[in-house]
Amino acid sequence: MSIGVSRDGAIDCGRALTAHPSRWWLAAGLAALSASIWLATFVGYTASDDAAYLDGARGWLHHFPYVGTQWWQVRLPTVLPIAVSIGLLGEGEYAMTLPGLFYQAGIVLVAFTFLQRLSSVPVAVAASLLLATLPVDVMESSIADAVVPMVFFAGLSLWLFILATRRPERQVRLLLAAGAVAGIAEIAHEAAVGIILVYGILFLEGFAIPRRRYWIMAGGFAIAIGLEMLYYGLAAGDPFHRIEMSLGDAHVADRPVMTGIGMDKTGPLRVRPV
Repeated sequence: MSIGVSRDGAIDCGRALTAHPSRWWLAAGLAALSASIWLATFVGYTASDDAAYLDGARGWLHHFPYVGTQWWQVRLPTVLPIAVSIGLLGEGEYAMTLPGLFYQAGIVLVAFTFLQRLSSVPVAVAASLLLATLPVDVMESSIADAVVPMVFFAGLSLWLFILATRRPERQVRLLLAAGAVAGIAEIAHEAAVGIILVYGILFLEGFAIPRRRYWIMAGGFAIAIGLEMLYYGLAAGDPFHRIEMSLGDAHVADRPVMTGIGMDKTGPLRVRPV
């Protein structure tokens, strides 16, 4: 998996590496390293949140079109790849966690691809090695979990935004893509709302691009969220199904109501004092 970026800002899979065959070997080595670490530190099934993701994946396989009944099950960037994996490979620890490996390798390779174009190969390799060995990502990638998918899409959104600030001739397309991918990140996990706050601060600052162009990203974000809302509107009769579940009372025994500064009612959207 690689995303090439041409000098004029166009995105072309593999193009950045084709012109330099040795970089294919570097990318392959980074992917192999990610896979090796994944296997060496494999966690597997924990009978916690991953049980709900597995139930959601089963729902998509056997009851399409499926509407999740728990907040975990409406995190589609996590649930749908698990459904595909267990549908092809059968149910098992490795099958249900395999999408996490692809997301983790994607985080590493996307960073490598963008950095070797925007900076230099040594910088790209160093950053990729840090990402490939980051303990929290390594651990979470071998569990069926929503964190690594969220990091992948949020990171890709930021890379696209950075590229857009340097490629004015392709800026509209890149900003639209950055916004759409940020929308997918928010669908993956509610914590991705943080990236929207970051973009909001950059908008107020007028960072790198005219403020009016930030609305292009907002349009891309609205497209991603709008498609999800359209699905739930048709399948569940409620376009706000995921949002209501995320904000509502989930009645989970091991998640007590938070004290201090907070806005949750034992649901997944939690604000904790630092």
